[in-house]
Amino acid sequence: KNDYSKAITDFQSARRRADMQQLFAQLRGNSAHLFSYDDIRKKLKAVETGRIERREIPLDAIVGSVGRYNDFTHNFLPRLDSDAGRWAGVKTEVLGMTGVPPIEVYQIDQAYFVRDGNHRVSIARQMNLDTIEAYVTKVQTKVPLTPDVSLDDLIIKGEYADFLIETDLKSYFPDAEIEVTAPGRYDRFLEHINLHQYYMGLKLKRDITYKEAVKDWYSSIYLPTVELIKANNLLAGFEGRTVADLYLWMANWHQQLEKRLGWKLDTDSVAEGLRDELKLPELTDSKETYASIEALEASETDENSVKQLFTNVMVAVTGTEAGWLAVEQAIVFAKYEGSKLYGLHGVGPNPDDTRFSNKKKIRRGFLERCKKAGVSAQFAFVRDDVAAAIAERSRWMDMVIAPLSFPPQGASLAKLEGYERLLRQSYRPVLSVPTKNSAVSQFKKPLFAFDGSPSNLVALSVVAYLSKAWQVPFKMIHIIGNNSASSEAFGKAQHYLAIREVEFQSELIVGDVVTTIARQVAEHDYDLIVTGSYAYRRWLVRIMQGVLNELLQVADVPVLVVK
Repeated sequence: KNDYSKAITDFQSARRRADMQQLFAQLRGNSAHLFSYDDIRKKLKAVETGRIERREIPLDAIVGSVGRYNDFTHNFLPRLDSDAGRWAGVKTEVLGMTGVPPIEVYQIDQAYFVRDGNHRVSIARQMNLDTIEAYVTKVQTKVPLTPDVSLDDLIIKGEYADFLIETDLKSYFPDAEIEVTAPGRYDRFLEHINLHQYYMGLKLKRDITYKEAVKDWYSSIYLPTVELIKANNLLAGFEGRTVADLYLWMANWHQQLEKRLGWKLDTDSVAEGLRDELKLPELTDSKETYASIEALEASETDENSVKQLFTNVMVAVTGTEAGWLAVEQAIVFAKYEGSKLYGLHGVGPNPDDTRFSNKKKIRRGFLERCKKAGVSAQFAFVRDDVAAAIAERSRWMDMVIAPLSFPPQGASLAKLEGYERLLRQSYRPVLSVPTKNSAVSQFKKPLFAFDGSPSNLVALSVVAYLSKAWQVPFKMIHIIGNNSASSEAFGKAQHYLAIREVEFQSELIVGDVVTTIARQVAEHDYDLIVTGSYAYRRWLVRIMQGVLNELLQVADVPVLVVK
């Protein structure tokens, strides 16, 4: 009798805690209820196996009930005053000599649901026990389920189960995981698959089965995009989200970006540009770490050394004689590199402006030149500040090519305020095309001006790539005063090129930088100058940028400024 009275008192205490728990849950907009086994089983398309095991299970992994999920809170505090007698009687039996039999539960992945024994679980939880003995019936599902699952999680998991049944994705890719953090997103994946099926049919000119579409979408669209997300460290900018969330976000962002820019872009460029826009650090090959030849060598692999560097190239299309020369120069570069060209033309805000009325003529001229040369090309125009547009769009490109003009003369470049603005603001290397020379360079004899700065070390890796990819030898010169440390860096650069089997000549020269480079070009007919931008030596920017500007003005050949 005393044990029963004590059990009633314990029940009343548990009931008060249950009311408080429900109140706090309502204030937070949450639910304090247990989950319904039947609801969860239907959502997850789970199937009972009929196989029963007797074993100890963790009490905190029990999250629901078959029939009494409204009678207890989520941690099995009693919610009904009328349950006092039954609850107290079971506790008396639990503490008595005979004890109680094991409970009966269903197991879905890592979570359990009580079939028989809800009061025994409630009492065990209030006694702070860790485990309880149970007869366990396994229930199979393709969707993972953990004890800490929330109501939104269950809705998402139910949608995931529907998605897996409709696509049969796990049959083709058993390790496939597409997990999202908000309801309603799996329907968007199904839309992507349906759209992919349609375009596959157009491309292959035949009917595509849904099975084919699912397999091809996952292997050729979804997985490569996930790899790009990881390689570009994009999840760092979306805390609490998954790669599947970001895949959908990127697809929408990609569509909006193309509409804004007027260009079609590949997913690689979108991912790299998004990383720059979010100011996220690269996981590998970060230019900021190239403080020495050794750091540059450590960052490279055989795979990186042969990877195409300049897939997408933007060229400023001014419509002037100098502008068309830059276009022809861009075509030569694109044919070497297999690049796509993206022409950008600036017009005034007034439709009556001459620049606006010439837009169609310039567009046609650009695309016809590219088509004749067999180069893939797109064209877009912007109004007003073309300098800002070039800088902004450069993040989606691999290189910028523009005609040089001091002072600016081309209408579309009129607001660059000197070419240094373009060099300073561009996210990518800039190929400057001189306006005083009507000849188009064929890039047969590059000259590399080495100075050992971080951006110049990046330029070293670029010129090594171009030399091997284009099969053109080049000359590397180092112009110094009496500086033995600088000479040592030059020796390391020579070693870097030699071990990569790059064909080059080298020379250490004492003299004025600009005069020496100009003399080398004139005496040896070099048709391309490659140098760094000095962007990572902040205390040298004002001094060295002046040298670079002077070089651009006196050079008779294109100058590739690597950032």
